[in-house]
Amino acid sequence: MQKTGPKFLHCFFLIPILILGLQAAAVADIEQVPQELSPAFEHLISYASTPSPGHLDADLVNQVIQFVNQDKNLKNTFSMGERKGAASNYSEFTLSRTLKEVLDLVYNPAIPPHITTPASIRRSKWIQIDGRTQALPKLSDYLAKLDPPVIVNGVEYVENTPDTFSGAYYAYELDRALILTRQKGHNILISISRQRNKSEVGKKGVVLGSDDNWDYLYTGEKGCTKAGLGWVDSYMYNSASITVYYEVTDPTPQVRCGVFKWIRAGWAGINLVQPHHIRDGVDRFARNFKSIIESPVLADTVRLSKAFEQIDRLSNDELRQKVRRYYLHLKEIYHEKSRLALRWFEQLPGKDGYLAKMTPEEMKAILDTAYLKHLLGMNPGIDVSFIRPVKKASRYPG
Repeated sequence: MQKTGPKFLHCFFLIPILILGLQAAAVADIEQVPQELSPAFEHLISYASTPSPGHLDADLVNQVIQFVNQDKNLKNTFSMGERKGAASNYSEFTLSRTLKEVLDLVYNPAIPPHITTPASIRRSKWIQIDGRTQALPKLSDYLAKLDPPVIVNGVEYVENTPDTFSGAYYAYELDRALILTRQKGHNILISISRQRNKSEVGKKGVVLGSDDNWDYLYTGEKGCTKAGLGWVDSYMYNSASITVYYEVTDPTPQVRCGVFKWIRAGWAGINLVQPHHIRDGVDRFARNFKSIIESPVLADTVRLSKAFEQIDRLSNDELRQKVRRYYLHLKEIYHEKSRLALRWFEQLPGKDGYLAKMTPEEMKAILDTAYLKHLLGMNPGIDVSFIRPVKKASRYPG
């Protein structure tokens, strides 16, 4: 290694301290998911491939669904044990919506997939469906007839938001499978992902203000923003997830969501992820996801999709002009809150500045989220009056 100064030595000795601290924090209150479910997990994860592996074992699938439907003490942290060196966690939450309403918003080819996950995903897109470059089918159209189950395989590109601990954000590809089925009159969606390769190196991001405001900076610089860890080349080494959406209609329509997740991430091949970290991440996702899914102002997905069409049609110059105003708004609010943010804002303008290097997809994702905030009665930080198909909410729901 080239770097041997005091700062590097401090960081070097910090690694075992962090590892010991993370491991100690993870020991308490962990409840193990039955090991008997491991074959069922592997069977479902195998479906995150193209083409589909074929026969779906109903007995194994039922084992996972039955576990989701069991009563649990959700104050505890649940773990499925390690999978290929990845730590794991099971989390659960409920949506006060029908499965059709969830599908219309979350798995709708006319609505950007990252729009329901602004606190977790910066941007995402399906780059392949069933081995071809084509749009995701509208899954809710298949609910009328689910014999046999409908299975969609694909590949999704994902770039997440900055981690609230380290500040790092990552880009990677996922093999995906969506299994839509019905069991004893209950509509069920099983969403499966498996990370294809090691992620791109982690880059420095900043969570500006409250995480629930969905305001983030993406520097493009390698490393973490956590004090003492700026030098680290971190990666998401592998990950997998199984999310079960189980619809009940009595006494009122609801969808119970059970999330099984495995993550291995860190640096120098060392996994620093523990079950409680994954739980914190899922809680972050679920809190915002639930507020969006349950918002009445987003129920008209046809009109909503027309708004995103308008954003998609903007020229690069129009996008850059609008995004520049958004960042000037963030600068006014947050420039004194972070040294890294202040330096980033100073480098924003100019032909070689960060804004000039942003891709159309990155800029559209900002406008997508800004418009969502406008609809939910939040401050979007940008003028979205050029989009008019959906009325603004009177207050932020939830």
